[in-house]
This record gives sequence, structure tokens and C-alpha cells, in this order.
Amino acid sequence: MLNEKIDSNHLLDFLRNCLVQSHPPKPPNKIGKYQALRCATKPHEAGGTFKKGESENLFDVKFESGVLEIPYFSVNFHTECILQNLIALELCDIDPAISDYITFWDALIDSPEDVDLLNRSGIIYQRGDIKDVCNMFNKLGKEVAIDHEKYYFARIHEQLNGYCKIPWNKWMATLKRDYFGTPWATLSIGIAAILLLLTFIQAVCSIISVT
Repeated sequence: MLNEKIDSNHLLDFLRNCLVQSHPPKPPNKIGKYQALRCATKPHEAGGTFKKGESENLFDVKFESGVLEIPYFSVNFHTECILQNLIALELCDIDPAISDYITFWDALIDSPEDVDLLNRSGIIYQRGDIKDVCNMFNKLGKEVAIDHEKYYFARIHEQLNGYCKIPWNKWMATLKRDYFGTPWATLSIGIAAILLLLTFIQAVCSIISVT
């Protein structure tokens, strides 16, 4: 919810203040410096999932127990123009909150497949082709200068990269995708396991009867 009073110098400044007014002055639990982030499909391939956050604060991004929670973001035909103007405004010695937000999306989106994944998770809604959304964030990301020491989402980058590096997460994700992806596959594996167990029991019983 917006505050009753937002001090602004002009309309663009007012828009930015509305977007970042609940943005904390310092990143929460920031550890280390900026790290390049793996795109959305990489954590997904490692078993991570995406969830639409209920918060109205665009910066309220969380990663817990393999779940990346991101507040809903709508992309329409005017979004690119608005964000470009906000980037230009923040070049005037203003806290680069929106620039950090765009950097986060640019890192998360490398291909239309990333946009599609986020769309299916309910995080992004776009009017138009998903390729246009991908191109928009990648283009805007090139216009942003990152302060590696003060980047707001540094902790999220670190958590996601760390999650993707754990072999167990990848193994479990592959197991679920390749062997438990459908009810029939799960049933087949269950039957095979039962048959293997019965064969083992029969072999043990045969050995006992012989002795």
C-alpha cells in the first residue's frame, strides 16, 4: 500500500518512488559481492521451483528450500519505455533500485524458455510474444551499470548458484524427471522393485532350505 505522502520532483520521480518506496535502504542478509546468476531454467533443471510471491513489494524476492518466490510482474507494450526512463533517472546520482531490479531479471532471463517457465509459474504476465520479453530485459540489462559492492540481489544470486552446484539436487531432479515423470513410469518402477524384492526373498529361502 502506498504512503499518503510521497515527495517527488516530477512525474517520473513520483513513479519511481511509488515502485521503490518499500524498498529497504540496505539489502537483507547480503553476503559477498555480485555473482553472475544462472538463468531460470538452470535452477529448474536442478530441482528448483518458482512461485509467485504475494507481496506487492517488487523487491521482496526470496529463495528458501529450493523455491524462488518472486512478486508478480506484468509486462505490456509500455514497460520498456518506462524502464528505460527510470534507468536514465537513476543515473542522476540516485539509489539504483530499479537498475538492480532490471539486472536481476536480465540475469534470470537468457532465452524465451526462461520467460515461458516464469509465465507458467504465474510470476510474469506478458502481452505479446515471449521472445519480445526476453529481448527487452536483455537489452535493458546492457544499459545498466552494476555496483558490485551494493547490488541488492547479491544474496539471491549466491543462494541460487549454490543450490545449482549441489550434485544431490541435480540427481534428484533427473530421477524425478526421467523415472517418476508420469504415473505409469512410477508404477513400472514400483512393480520392478517388488519383483526384485520377491526374487531376493526366494533366493534367500532357497539357500536356507538347502542348508
